[in-house]
Amino acid sequence: MVKAGDVVKVKVMSVDAERRRIGLSMRLGDEPGREPVRRPSSDGKPRGKGGRAKPRQPERPPTAMAEAFARLKDRS
Repeated sequence: MVKAGDVVKVKVMSVDAERRRIGLSMRLGDEPGREPVRRPSSDGKPRGKGGRAKPRQPERPPTAMAEAFARLKDRS
């Protein structure tokens, strides 16, 4: 686990100039442009992002602005 202020070596894996983001990897053996290989942990459980789904937000009735846009869309 890495904490704020830790100094680490990383490799730039991807650059998304449009979104102004870069993809980094602490695994220096990885090759840019390839998806990282997911290796199972020592206890056999898969590692990776989260695993928890975000709770669904209850559907809200459309706002007046949303209804106005929908009416404009229907006209075209």
